[in-house]
Amino acid sequence: MKLPFVCLLLLFTPLTLVSQCLPTSSSASVSTCNSIISPGGNLITQSGTYFDTLINSNGCDSVITTIATVNYDNSILFDVVVCDSGASWCDCGGQPNLYPPGSYTFIEQTVAGCDSTIYLNITSYPSTFAVIDTTVCDFFVSEAGFIYNSNGSYVESFLSMGGCDSIRTYNVTIVDFDSSIVQISNNMLKATEIGASYQWIDCNSNQPIPGETNQTFTASVIGDYACIITVGLCSEMSECIRIDDAIGLGITDNSSNKDFKLYPNPSTGQFTVEIIDFSDQTLIQVVNVVGEIVYFSYATTSSPTIDLGSIARGIYIIKIQNTNSTIEKTILIN
Repeated sequence: MKLPFVCLLLLFTPLTLVSQCLPTSSSASVSTCNSIISPGGNLITQSGTYFDTLINSNGCDSVITTIATVNYDNSILFDVVVCDSGASWCDCGGQPNLYPPGSYTFIEQTVAGCDSTIYLNITSYPSTFAVIDTTVCDFFVSEAGFIYNSNGSYVESFLSMGGCDSIRTYNVTIVDFDSSIVQISNNMLKATEIGASYQWIDCNSNQPIPGETNQTFTASVIGDYACIITVGLCSEMSECIRIDDAIGLGITDNSSNKDFKLYPNPSTGQFTVEIIDFSDQTLIQVVNVVGEIVYFSYATTSSPTIDLGSIARGIYIIKIQNTNSTIEKTILIN
């Protein structure tokens, strides 16, 4: 029996075989320092899970999972201060020791096996000790701000730069002298301190009197006087003492009003003094109620006119002084 043609065709048709491609996968846990390159060529710098897809030998996908733990190198800086060129203890780089001032570098391994760099800088500051002899006029102010106003030795301790000890011993000498003056006659003053330098001053003008540099001073004009007394580099001014008798005769006669006339009284600030007992040594002074001299001059005529200008209103004392008497009268300035 003969087979049909179609069947014969099927019997002799070649068969094509189709193979199925299956992907593969794998994983790995890795611990590293600073960074690692994954199987796919990627740079990994942080811990995490990373996936790379590659082609295996059969031409199929191969997924590789990398579980990365990234540790890092680190560095530590220690700045240490020591006093008086001392040394600092450091258990560094497996070399525990005392290290003098300077800069040091040590490399150790962390627990993860990465580098740990230690930088050690040791700086030295000195402790300071000083003895200071000082002579001052009134008081001494130390470096720490303490005030000493009597003779003696004073010790201060404080921390200087870097926290090191600083000790100061101050031997303080206070220049002490007598700055008082006394009146030894009607018109003569004397400074109490012996062997000093002296400069007498007019208290009303607060100006030095030229040439008056002796221990004693004789006033030629009624007024207030003091002395600047200098011992070494120290100077003090005495109190002011009033001299009412510049001629030095000690004659004061306030009972005789006939010796001069005063008009107008009250006045607006301009008035005339008519001096009965006139001489070329007659001194005219105008004094306020607190004893301040607001005007003085020597009379050149027996009837001088006094102009006080814009002087404040109030009661003033007019003093007329010559070799015969000292006479006072009051005037009201309106």
